[in-house]
Amino acid sequence: MITPEITQAFKQERRQTRRKAVRLKAKAGIRYGAPEPCSVLNISPMGALLEFTEPQKLPKYFRISIDSAMFSADCEVRHQEGRTAGVLFTSNRMEALALFG
Repeated sequence: MITPEITQAFKQERRQTRRKAVRLKAKAGIRYGAPEPCSVLNISPMGALLEFTEPQKLPKYFRISIDSAMFSADCEVRHQEGRTAGVLFTSNRMEALALFG
């Protein structure tokens, strides 16, 4: 029987790089006007898991900024459930590696 734990373990094994657990304030440029505040729950040089205060209808591509780390990157949404979304960085991976690797 496949349990949620087995499914989660399989998902983690597919990642090319290990993610670090963090709690960073960020902003997602998903709409015109003011960016949407969010939190980064975990991060790697390849991507991150974001949490929003409300469920969001995210576009496939947007930009994330983490002011405290002086980091920003273009992102592609890979999965989304409720208030959380996993994103793949499509720019600034070398910078992410230096900061979060």
